[in-house]
Amino acid sequence: MKRKAALSGAAAAGSRKRSTTQKPAVNPKPAAKLKPAAKPKPIAKPSTSAPSSHSHVAVKAESRTLTIDDYVVSYTNSLARSEPIGASSGFQSARSLTTKPVVKNEVITIEDTDKEAAAGSKSEKKPEIANGIRLDPTQDYISKLDIDKPLLIVAGAGSGKTTTLCARVIEIIKRGVMPASILVITFTNKAAGELKERIKKYMDISQQDYQGQMPFASTFHSWCYGLIMRNHRQVNMVQCPMIAATESEHTAILKIALERIEDCRMLVQCETMLGITEDSGPLFTPGDEGENPVFVNNADKRWAAVAELAKERLGITVEQIIAQNASHASHASAKPATKTKKKFQAQAQAAADEMSITRSLYYYLFGSLGKKSELASVSALEALNYKGNFGGKDDVVSIMAFIYRAKSRGDQPEDYPLFEGTVLKAYNATLQCYNLIDFDDMLKIANDLLDVPEVLKTVRTEFPYLLVDEFQDLNQLQMSLVLKMQQGIGRVTAVGDERQSIYAFRGATCEHNFQTFLDWFVDAKVHRAQDDDDAIGAGTMASLTQNYRSHQSIVDLGNIVARDTIGDSSLLGRLRVPLMALPSAPVVPVAVWHSESHHDEATDITNKIKELIDSGDCKAADIAVISRCLNFGAYHPTGLIEVGLMAKKIPYVVRGGHSALKSKRMQLFMALIRVVTNTDDDIATQICLGDVVKSIGPANLQKLQAVRSSSNSGTNLISLFTKMEIAAERGNVLPKPATESLAAFVDSIRGWQAQLGVSTLRKLVEIMYREFVSESDEDQKAAPIWGKAAATKGTDGLWTMVEAILEGFLESPDALPPQHDGDSSFAPENMADPRGPCTKMLLQAFSGQLCLLSTSSEGMGVVKGESGEKPKDKNDVVVITTVHQAKGLEWKHVFIPHFIENLFPMKFREQNVADKVVIREKLATEELPVVQHYREEGRLAYVAITRAKCGLYISVLAKYPMTWMEKFLGEIKPSRYLPAIMCPPGKVKVRRGYYDREYDDDDYY
Repeated sequence: MKRKAALSGAAAAGSRKRSTTQKPAVNPKPAAKLKPAAKPKPIAKPSTSAPSSHSHVAVKAESRTLTIDDYVVSYTNSLARSEPIGASSGFQSARSLTTKPVVKNEVITIEDTDKEAAAGSKSEKKPEIANGIRLDPTQDYISKLDIDKPLLIVAGAGSGKTTTLCARVIEIIKRGVMPASILVITFTNKAAGELKERIKKYMDISQQDYQGQMPFASTFHSWCYGLIMRNHRQVNMVQCPMIAATESEHTAILKIALERIEDCRMLVQCETMLGITEDSGPLFTPGDEGENPVFVNNADKRWAAVAELAKERLGITVEQIIAQNASHASHASAKPATKTKKKFQAQAQAAADEMSITRSLYYYLFGSLGKKSELASVSALEALNYKGNFGGKDDVVSIMAFIYRAKSRGDQPEDYPLFEGTVLKAYNATLQCYNLIDFDDMLKIANDLLDVPEVLKTVRTEFPYLLVDEFQDLNQLQMSLVLKMQQGIGRVTAVGDERQSIYAFRGATCEHNFQTFLDWFVDAKVHRAQDDDDAIGAGTMASLTQNYRSHQSIVDLGNIVARDTIGDSSLLGRLRVPLMALPSAPVVPVAVWHSESHHDEATDITNKIKELIDSGDCKAADIAVISRCLNFGAYHPTGLIEVGLMAKKIPYVVRGGHSALKSKRMQLFMALIRVVTNTDDDIATQICLGDVVKSIGPANLQKLQAVRSSSNSGTNLISLFTKMEIAAERGNVLPKPATESLAAFVDSIRGWQAQLGVSTLRKLVEIMYREFVSESDEDQKAAPIWGKAAATKGTDGLWTMVEAILEGFLESPDALPPQHDGDSSFAPENMADPRGPCTKMLLQAFSGQLCLLSTSSEGMGVVKGESGEKPKDKNDVVVITTVHQAKGLEWKHVFIPHFIENLFPMKFREQNVADKVVIREKLATEELPVVQHYREEGRLAYVAITRAKCGLYISVLAKYPMTWMEKFLGEIKPSRYLPAIMCPPGKVKVRRGYYDREYDDDDYY
């Protein structure tokens, strides 16, 4: 006999009661073909009576239960527009809907046995971990597994993975391993800090002598930058590179790279016209089909050869050519073919205005020799078809998207066709030209360093034990680092959850990571080269399945949503173990309702938030609004919710997009540090020039760029800072106000350089900040939190953050550089003294910390909507955030707005160019792009749902927020991740599909 999945009244209560005691299957089978469910029966108005304290389940008319296999979700969607928001609407607080008394969680409180033994206790011996760490039997068992064998921990949301990881580290220490021999890699500084705090608590109560050591806990990028600081000479770097961290810097570097491609194309034409046939050869000739782009790294030397030969054959120097262009006299001597004459004259004029040395030389040679060498047109100047290759309305934005994606996967220019590969090659070469690296370069260079036998041996000796958090989020470069450090060793612990893999757009390769770990460490024996034994035996895979965060309906709704993210993957089927809520967890209905418009939705949400706060059910800080994104084109999905909170004078903070790195003042501060450490960094110098030196407009900047040293000849280029020094010394290059401001800036930089080795880091950093940054103007529209307007009562918000990072840097040996340049050891005794005289390397290391720490917006944002006096607790604010920002966090009540198709999940548009044109061998685990997209969106939905502890409120819109959306997004439907039976009745068109099916009686239990 069949019966529907929708239950109500007593039937729902009975099913709910039986299911709460039933443990989920270890590996549930995929759902059978599903059949549309019957239309839910009309729901009566809810009872206002309190639930009985003697009943396990309070039967409420508006609550219904969804049962799918082993999952039970109690939910309500009776919120009607005609009813007031309140206790009688079915849209109620977690407190009023709790169906059974909360029982204290059954956990084991771990005591220090050494302390127990000292007291002469005769009680039963308890697990030896750390005082104050709470472990259940499974967590305790996993933490005590053989520390010398590989361990993979699959930990579901809210199952205590950080606690278990911390206990694992402590267990390694208790078995005689020195703390400094343990490397723990996390993905956030917050996680690293939490781990250090817990471990320090254990070490403080321990009677053992650890010689002041702590485990080395940091993010991947921090550790890699430390490795680069110590070993950069091993990969032919003369000095340690600085970090280019901001999008604006990357854009500036890309523009220079594209100009360098044009210069190289002109170079090879000049070589052709002059008949240069050296080994470097002409790499581009007009006859090549498609006139492919070209880029060469040694272009400067080849331009010098062109200039020398031009002087020999034509009797004119580069200086004379520039002078002719400056006076617009180059037109008379340039005689291109008739068809290109008009175009050439315009380009020659532009070159004269730009005062470009190489381009001036090209135009002169073309005018003199172009026709004789049978160059039919100025083909080198014909625009390259960037739009055709990269798509998009904005070439720079499209190309940067390609570069970010390619570099996040560790792809090389050789992995792409010539056009795309040339752009990537030029971008990387431009970074190197200014001694800069980006975040992806850190991982690439660290991999290159571990290919050096001496470096790998040092790392393996210093860090024989490796623990990796958020294993599912590793990209290929990060996974490669793990394998290189642990191949043939196997003292590695990895913790992750494939259901929370939401960073594929950053290159994360979830299935590849797990499959590789299983193949290398779990399913095969580990052969240690340094041991006498042939092999140590296979590793272990364990799971944490007990959720300590959420009530049953939230846990099981998460399980249901996650079912659709496995697909046909046998690997994910092997890893997947459904989470279980605590038997004592309350069964609280998930609220799912529909709103006629986004205006109504915002009203419902803000009213409910105020009700929760006013009732004393929770504080503002216990509430979060989690949106799929904060900006959808020109539309701001949470904008009306913010307006509603302001109107009700409820303080809130928006997290996401407010990184300090986006602050104009922070970019200026980091640029100042970079110029002090490297005056050849033109990117940083130009940032300072625009923000610090007064009266430097476009015209004066052209004059400054045209400055050349009297000792400099040919095409040898000098840095922008050197040009500034020359202009300040001459005094007649720029107007007097600009010259004076320029001279003051140059003197400051040289003065700070003189203080290296004399002043402390703290003193030098504070002087730099106070002199130029504290009074600098901020773009309030872009990053209001970090501007002067954010400062109240004499406090500077940005300086407060910088000072906090500085304090952490001074106290944390993990981030410190070596005491002596060339020292490759991470040993604490070899670290530089952060409180002694500031060295160049120490200043560079601090700059790196600024970049790495200020990219995180955890705990940052603009507090708005408050009334009158400031709240007693500045952190007691409602949080509005994205799913990506919310990962790893939790709140008592969570609201998910706009839970409709094409907004959550986002509509699949098209592949990134890097995915479409890559010619490297693809991973065996890679799926069709559209399949990858919607599975990742499903994991995003899972993460959003599982952030809630007690109250989960999901809103389904009846129409798109903006009229243009229907044209581009199609018919509006509830999100595919919302079981159709849970869709609220009303004008919303219910999507029929995955979760609609009938069940036999045996399917329930």
